Parts: sequence; C-alpha cells; structure tokens
Amino acid sequence: MLEFLTGTAVTVSSDMVVLDVNGLGFRITSSQQVTATVRQGESATVYVSLQLYDGGAMLYGFADSRERLLFEHFIMVKGVGGKVAMAMLRMYDFHTLVNAIVEQDVAVLSSVPGIGKRTAERICFELKERILKLPGHNQERGTATAPGSSAHSVVEALQTLGFSAQEASLATHQVKEEQGDDLSEEALLQASLRSLQKMR
Repeated sequence: MLEFLTGTAVTVSSDMVVLDVNGLGFRITSSQQVTATVRQGESATVYVSLQLYDGGAMLYGFADSRERLLFEHFIMVKGVGGKVAMAMLRMYDFHTLVNAIVEQDVAVLSSVPGIGKRTAERICFELKERILKLPGHNQERGTATAPGSSAHSVVEALQTLGFSAQEASLATHQVKEEQGDDLSEEALLQASLRSLQKMR
C-alpha cells in the first residue's frame, strides 16, 4: 500500500520520526538507522510498513527496502510482533541481524529486550530456512550442486535481501577466489554476507 514517504522531518526522537508530507503529519516508529540519519527540519525519505492491529494502525519506518524486508520476515515468525521486530532493528543494524540469522547466533537475538531464547531459536531456524529456500536453492540436497549454480543461488539470495546484483556478484566472487569453489551454498552465503559488511 505504501512504499515510502518523503517530506520534512518535523520531529526526530530516539524511536520516532514525524514527517510533514504536503501538510499531513505522519508519525513513524523508526529503526535506529532512520533516527540516526534523519535531521529535524530537513527533507527525508523513509521506507514504511503499515501494520493493522485490533487497537488501530502503526506505521513503521526504515532506512531502505532491505531493513523493511527484514522487518517483514521477522513479523512472520510466531511470537514476534511489530514492536519486537523494531526493537531488533533499533539495537542492531541490518548486517548484524542477517549474519546472526544465517549463523544461528541465538545469543545476539536473545539479547534484545522482549526476545527469549526460544523465540530467538525460532527466528534463527525459520528465517534461515526462508533464506536458504530462495529461488535456485536445492533444499533437499543442502549442498552446492556445481560451483556456478551455487554462486548463482547465493547471488539471488543476496539480491532478495536487498543487495544490488553488482554487490552480490562481487562479494561472492571474492569469497570464491579466497576460499575456493568447494564451499556449500550456506557457507558461501555466510562468507559473502561478512564480505558485504566489510565493504560497507
């Protein structure tokens, strides 16, 4: 329904931004990346996700489409609502959270207030499965089929997470050069994510 909002930042706090969009004030519960970069009185673009609840609606804001995609993955997990998902994006950046999911780092996620160990384990398991089931991945085999197809699947996975084709291809190519062609898709994806984090 809404992709993004562009307007003048009227209010910026630690967890919220109010954007004046042609005379309409939108209160947006926002990620740390948004509140850290948006400046009061200046024009800003915030990617948004509108969530409807029994008690009303909530507008969540993100620095880019990758953050929003991660948020939307989070709220698909049982026991994780919008407030908890946003708490993760306030405490950790996109790359740290994705790495934690792929590497099954329960400790990182359970350090977020409102997330217990069981919920963190569920997030890691369910979202890792979704990442590994992206187009081109052979879940039944669970290992790389051939060097070319493995790299292609990882590039597709990284693009789905919001990275550009150029970024994904470069990171995958660098990892394969450094570590060889025998990596499984999972290992190649983990290493490529780490490489992309260093690039940024």
